[in-house]
Amino acid sequence: MATTQEPQEADPFTATEAVRDALAESGIVFPSLGVDYGSPHLGLVNLGRVRPDVAGRLAGELVQSRRLAAEVTALKAEITALKKELEALRGGQT
Repeated sequence: MATTQEPQEADPFTATEAVRDALAESGIVFPSLGVDYGSPHLGLVNLGRVRPDVAGRLAGELVQSRRLAAEVTALKAEITALKKELEALRGGQT
């Protein structure tokens, strides 16, 4: 999914390390990951080439992260509703 956001000022070296660290937490290595020196004025990060199994693992991690984020959002909404219910019950005990 492509985004249409405007590019933001970011250091490609910092971004490269952030991606490397995030991938490493999931046991994923992109051997070609690095700063793209071909267009220094653009400050690009080169994600490089990976084997299909590595790309599949990355996709799986992204899907799982998205699902977990949705679950957290749903749980927060449920907690908020339960708090309101509890407040209502406490208000009726006077």
